[in-house]
Amino acid sequence: MMKLRVLDPAGEAAHPESKLAPRPADLNGKVLWFVDGRGHVEKSVPGMNRIFRAWRERLEKEYKFANIRYVRTDNIASPFRHGKETFEEIVKTADVVINGVAL
Repeated sequence: MMKLRVLDPAGEAAHPESKLAPRPADLNGKVLWFVDGRGHVEKSVPGMNRIFRAWRERLEKEYKFANIRYVRTDNIASPFRHGKETFEEIVKTADVVINGVAL
């Protein structure tokens, strides 16, 4: 009889798991940031890639945000990839952040 051994390539976690950040009960009146690590720039909406633009349009139909901000960079490897000042502004002003790499 042949035996099969399955190995987990993930290994052990280097840090303990943490809980998700608390979610706001309502998005009305909140400041929303789209933080794009890298993306395709659309000429119709300068700087905003098509995936984030679609989410923005969908969310704006449902909620009345106080402000919607967007930041994008191609330098996804640096710790403060959008600049330390931008990072601090996001931390101070954002109620909700949608972060990702959208092409």
